[in-house]
Amino acid sequence: MGHIIVTGAGSGLGRALTIGLVERGHRVSMMGRRYHKLQEQEQRLGSAVVGIAADLAHHEEVEMAFGAAVAWGGLPSLVIHCAGVGEFGPVGVYTAEQVRRVVESNLVSTILVAQQTVRLIGERGGVLANVLSSAAQVGKANESLYCASKWGMRGFLESLRAELKDSPL
Repeated sequence: MGHIIVTGAGSGLGRALTIGLVERGHRVSMMGRRYHKLQEQEQRLGSAVVGIAADLAHHEEVEMAFGAAVAWGGLPSLVIHCAGVGEFGPVGVYTAEQVRRVVESNLVSTILVAQQTVRLIGERGGVLANVLSSAAQVGKANESLYCASKWGMRGFLESLRAELKDSPL
């Protein structure tokens, strides 16, 4: 089976997707911020996975992580971007650091991962899948920051889809 990259693979949906993909015979490059969580997956799943620690909100770390993934498994046929964080509460309670963390982890990482994916597999073809949330469609009380980042992701991805409509990606 093919090589797949999953971001946010250390926990939550990214972790569950990784397990399911390996059970179906795929090789998975797992990306996440905390190597110890990825290492737990490596120990559980064996040689079908490799853990790559990176903060995907930083261009140079995205390039490093994708370079390591390609070196390990070759060009991926699928990139699933699940990485992200949430901060919740009423407007007025968010610190500048919380705002920066949510926007970087959700929106900036989506843009950087998409750009790297297009560079790697855009001409050859493949699939880029991004996990959003209902927060990308409906505003919710006490989720204004999270919703803002998810709406930004949705806007970027809709524009990217239009831009790439005639490409194999």
